[in-house]
Amino acid sequence: MNQNQVKPTVKVFIENSGSMDGYVKGTTEFEASLSDLLVQIQYHYDKENLKVNFVNTKVYPSTVSEVKDFVEALEPDKAPYKVGDRSVSKLNEILKMILDSTDQETVSILVSDCIYSLEPDKDTEGALEFQKSLTKGAFLEKSKDFDFSTVVVKMSSKFNGKYWKKDNSSEQLSNVERPFYIWIMGANAYVNRFYELIKTNELKGYQHSYYLSTNGKAKLPYYTVLSETNRQGNFKNADRGQKNITSIMELKYDNGKIQLAIAIDLSGIPVESSYLMNPNNYNVPEGYEIVSVEGVNRNKITQRDFITIEKSTASHIITVSHSNKYTVQDLSISLSNQIPQWVEETSSMDDRTILDQLDKTFGLEYLVKGVTEAYITQRPERNSYLTIIIDIKN
Repeated sequence: MNQNQVKPTVKVFIENSGSMDGYVKGTTEFEASLSDLLVQIQYHYDKENLKVNFVNTKVYPSTVSEVKDFVEALEPDKAPYKVGDRSVSKLNEILKMILDSTDQETVSILVSDCIYSLEPDKDTEGALEFQKSLTKGAFLEKSKDFDFSTVVVKMSSKFNGKYWKKDNSSEQLSNVERPFYIWIMGANAYVNRFYELIKTNELKGYQHSYYLSTNGKAKLPYYTVLSETNRQGNFKNADRGQKNITSIMELKYDNGKIQLAIAIDLSGIPVESSYLMNPNNYNVPEGYEIVSVEGVNRNKITQRDFITIEKSTASHIITVSHSNKYTVQDLSISLSNQIPQWVEETSSMDDRTILDQLDKTFGLEYLVKGVTEAYITQRPERNSYLTIIIDIKN
């Protein structure tokens, strides 16, 4: 039976160390998004396939079966939340416990603030590099077992409680917004299906996501050069008789530049829309420039071109220019598979002035790099999601 037709066990692990108390004090977006997540999982995967746990130094299965009762009990001083050794929070040990319990019939979900704990007398950068290597090792070890995917979802919630800094001092925060994260991990097919079914981008407090997988390169998508839209200068179709134009000739520059638009199906790429729309995430040969990447919009496409792609799967229009200062060559466009910009923007190297960086997570970039490096080690060829080529004939 196809994996997508089998319902895996979905294990949810909620970190409940003391650093998480601020997310569950009072009514917060953390509780709202967690409630919605659990309801969606129960609907799509059935109640008996959902296993909810708390995790700190060990894993503690929840004794509450109803989502409503469970979420109402999420308070720092209440059972079932107040269980285990909550004074310690070692993220890599938590990740290893979860990875060890994840088999080919399981989707595991970690809900955590994802903050590395360091010894206060250690060099910060060196300590973070060490933690990163532990993260990388844990995910490399897991990827030996089966093809494995990970989705990192950044969330935001009200926070009322103590924030523990890298030097182990604390600061009381009241009614501020703080990030937390939902990690989805498991076999490629199951995680892909979970990501399709569970609308994480509709959860309260959703901000960003990052999808990593050991899958091979995506199959070549639909694409075609458009004859008129966003055109500057002139060219002719070299694919006469073909429905899709992937080769052009007789280029004529206008004021030293030629520009063309390509309709392409990017709908199967597991990245955020903002990632697809960012020209900096594409690689082109010298002399070419990605001018823009936009969703298909009938009002911005000439009527003739729209008739061409109306019944196709095209989701985006990539506009590219070339300067006659450079030798013309075939146009290859690759969508880079790289850590999205939001990870760096969210990461902090020093959280001792936490009030000035409430939207940041200490050491996040090292954590995500550790996981990413594990995937790159497994599949070095996955440096791009896809590459298309427009043949330029002289």
